[in-house]
Amino acid sequence: MNRTSNIHLSNILHIEQNYSNTELHLIIASTISKYSRYSSIEMKHVYIRFQDKIDSIIWYDYLINAIQQAKDQSWSETNELIL
Repeated sequence: MNRTSNIHLSNILHIEQNYSNTELHLIIASTISKYSRYSSIEMKHVYIRFQDKIDSIIWYDYLINAIQQAKDQSWSETNELIL
């Protein structure tokens, strides 16, 4: 299935690999505002599967570094990862 999603790297709370290193699991926080003065945070789980174990490991390392940079630099919405 080919789908495109925008993920703001600074909103990723946690990333982990599964035991066989073929899948990445991202936990992402997003703010929900229902036209009120209160907002809430929704947690989304994103799973990315790879056919090749090496690709998964490379992406994991890349994402760890990119997420840290995004949080350190307070990136804007123009700095996002498109999957």
